[in-house]
Amino acid sequence: MNPLWLFFLSLLVLLGDSPRGEAHTPFGLTHHLPTSPEPHSIQSIWNSETNHTFNQWIQDELYAHKGSYDQVLFLYQKRMIENPSYRWQFQELMQLGIAYFQKGNYQQAHDVFQMARMKALSPEDESKNLYWIGRTAFELQDYITASNYFSMSAINFGRNPVESAYFWLGLTNFFMGEFDYAITALKKVQIDPELVTIARYFIGRCYFSSDRFEEGIIYLRELAEQGSANVLTSEVEYLIGASYLELGDYASALTALTTALAHDQHFVVNTGTATGEFPHVEIDQIHPNWQFEWWIDECLYLLGWTYFQLHQPSETLTVYQYLWQYLPESPYIPSSYYIAGHILQMQNQLLAAVEHYGYLVQYYPIHDLMDDTLYRLGWCYYQLKDYERALATFQWLLTEFPYSGYEEQAQYYTGEAFYALQAYDQARQMFEKIIQQETPSETYLPHAIHGVAWSYYRQDQFDRAALYFEKLATDPQVSALLKATGMYRSAMSYHRIKNYDAAVRWFEAFLAQPMYPDYHDDAQYLLAYSLFQLGKIDSARVAYETVVQRYPTSRLAPDAQFEVAGIYYLQEEYEQAIAAYQALEAWSDSPDLIDDANYQIEWCYYKLKRYRSPVQVLRNFVKKYPDSPRSPGLLLEVGYYYFQLEHYYDAIREYRRVIQNYPNSEEQLEAQFSIANCYYQLESYDQAIQHYQALVAGEETPPSLAARAQYMLGETYRITQDYNHAIQAYRHLVEHYPEESPAVQGLFRIGTLYLKLKQWPEARLAFQTLLREYPLAPEAAEAQLNITKTYYQEANHDSTLTAAQRVVESGPTELAVEALFLVAGSYFNRGEWENALLYYTQIYTEYQQYPNWRTRGMYHAGLCLEELNRYTEAKILYEKVIQQTTDMRRIDEAQQRLDMIANRIQSNTSQ
Repeated sequence: MNPLWLFFLSLLVLLGDSPRGEAHTPFGLTHHLPTSPEPHSIQSIWNSETNHTFNQWIQDELYAHKGSYDQVLFLYQKRMIENPSYRWQFQELMQLGIAYFQKGNYQQAHDVFQMARMKALSPEDESKNLYWIGRTAFELQDYITASNYFSMSAINFGRNPVESAYFWLGLTNFFMGEFDYAITALKKVQIDPELVTIARYFIGRCYFSSDRFEEGIIYLRELAEQGSANVLTSEVEYLIGASYLELGDYASALTALTTALAHDQHFVVNTGTATGEFPHVEIDQIHPNWQFEWWIDECLYLLGWTYFQLHQPSETLTVYQYLWQYLPESPYIPSSYYIAGHILQMQNQLLAAVEHYGYLVQYYPIHDLMDDTLYRLGWCYYQLKDYERALATFQWLLTEFPYSGYEEQAQYYTGEAFYALQAYDQARQMFEKIIQQETPSETYLPHAIHGVAWSYYRQDQFDRAALYFEKLATDPQVSALLKATGMYRSAMSYHRIKNYDAAVRWFEAFLAQPMYPDYHDDAQYLLAYSLFQLGKIDSARVAYETVVQRYPTSRLAPDAQFEVAGIYYLQEEYEQAIAAYQALEAWSDSPDLIDDANYQIEWCYYKLKRYRSPVQVLRNFVKKYPDSPRSPGLLLEVGYYYFQLEHYYDAIREYRRVIQNYPNSEEQLEAQFSIANCYYQLESYDQAIQHYQALVAGEETPPSLAARAQYMLGETYRITQDYNHAIQAYRHLVEHYPEESPAVQGLFRIGTLYLKLKQWPEARLAFQTLLREYPLAPEAAEAQLNITKTYYQEANHDSTLTAAQRVVESGPTELAVEALFLVAGSYFNRGEWENALLYYTQIYTEYQQYPNWRTRGMYHAGLCLEELNRYTEAKILYEKVIQQTTDMRRIDEAQQRLDMIANRIQSNTSQ
């Protein structure tokens, strides 16, 4: 092979990894690739440029001395030192410099060439010397110095050095990124055909590197068509393909890139005629020691990207698998993994996409595509419902790349992930961040509003949810589907907070548009319900009928038909109601609904006076439908009916029928309790106690019923004045069923019984326990009053005042009046007449809505005035008592006091 080609092949290795100093690749990536040669890789073309005589002398010396190359150089240096006046000194210095250059000792060569420059005998010598100084500077990567020397060499005489100088000047400017200067210099290489070929190759690369792709393609295509460019065909085609790719001509790029690979013996390229429209690339068996050309990895990467642009994802993945397998150190590995992940994501192979994105995140954490990769990885996790990992990934993106351009997307899906995890407060906060931005994205803003609305809705904050749903419903910019969602959910929110006017308005708006048809039956049904709640009975019936007529297969249609019948019943149109109820049985498969309808039919007949009593209605239903789940309860209602009429023996008979006919029902236990209540009303207390105790002891008795039975057991003992057993029964209730409602009443009863027994501390303890355990119970205020009574009975004046104040603070109730009366009485008992008078006066002046307490306050105020010898004022109050009450006992007492005052006044006058 020609030495020039040997040099050029080495130079291609030197030029390395990219057709451009800075290659702009798909997805906006910029790879900074090496632009300088490895020093040891430049091969010499000095054989054609140096003195043959000196070269022969070197070879002779090597042969004669049988020594190393360094020894010959040492002898040559010694010879020059010993003969400083040797007339061929310039030539021999040049030969010495070239020898150093050949050895790769570029700095020594540079120094020797600088020495020879002073010895130049002619312009040709000087041009040659400048050329070689430029060469050494080039190898030392001092491109500015190299450019200067090549320029000086080119303008001097000497045909061969000039052309070489122009070539290396162009190459130097290429490496400095001065592409226009490089093109100018390389175009001056016109004589040596092989050097011209290399120059044209680099001209094409200059056009490529300066984004002048059309011109580059012309130069490179001409070069590829020259027979002498065989060795360059693969590289040239690769560069042509890369240029077409930059121009967006993917079909031409594919042809050129696959052609480039086809010239390599390890690649097999099918042209596409047999397998389809596009060429297919495969790798033959690889030798373990095989070294890929420097451009192969980028060619594979760009080929995969080209397939991707041509919508050939399987070919893309195949090519990238070759890249991963055979060139794992390539700088294009992360970008190829990203593209592969993107393809798998589009194909909905999310687990595989996660694997590829995760590889990129794990091994290339500072890659330019990291923010994009994190967003896509988080999205895949979200779609896979792995919300915890999705949250972690999106938060990583927001923390590490706050200005990536994916902020809104990441915030939105973070909110969605929180929502899916039912963390509604955190979800709402993320959605609100999008809404609160100065210029929120039109894409994510409506969805963020939707997310806030749903977050409030899920937390039962329906008033706030309605505000956000209304924003969607009234925004002309949102999609029709979101607008429909806003309308429907606004209506639902208002319906939940019983704002039926607003609910009707939005249900009607939703039903007037075609979107979201799956929810039209729900909306129509709830519209009817809302109209009914607003008292618009006829409109509600029409709306229910619309559900039945328009959505006959809806799950709500039977319920709507039932409501239609119910409205007819409510409007006393019983014949229409019967017809509507009967229509249900023909097409509803709900036994409970049919039972309810049949039950209502019986009541319609009753209203039409076709039966003698409600009892017949209930019995008729049970007789017709004995196996209906409603029958035990209806039979129980017959007993309740007799109980309310105080026909207790009839009630007992009906309750026993429930027990006999439905022994395994829940109603039979309720029937047993009702039988005990009947005996209680009949004053058959022993039998009542027996039934109550049986229920409490029964293992099948539910706690709520057992608590009621235990309470009534205490009531039975209390009414028979067996207070000790009553207290024991109530205490058992409080201890064993503290969560049931009768427990409060039982605790209150304990306190009242201790009051009756005048056991003041025990009574007070019971009432204090009630206040502590059940502070919001209805009995709490009266319990506080009873505590006041215990202190009053113990003549504990200070505690009476404190306890009474708590009752008064609860509000102006009759209990407060009684508490004030106790305070006044406490002062009266202590002989503090002025203080007692103050409270009695407050009672009859501020609580006039309680006439009985008003007259009592006047009377006792009169007593205080008598003690203070203010008889005239006392007389006025007693007279008012007589005038304002019909209570004869109170009138007699007031009259007695008037008589006593009159006697006292007469006695004082006579004295």
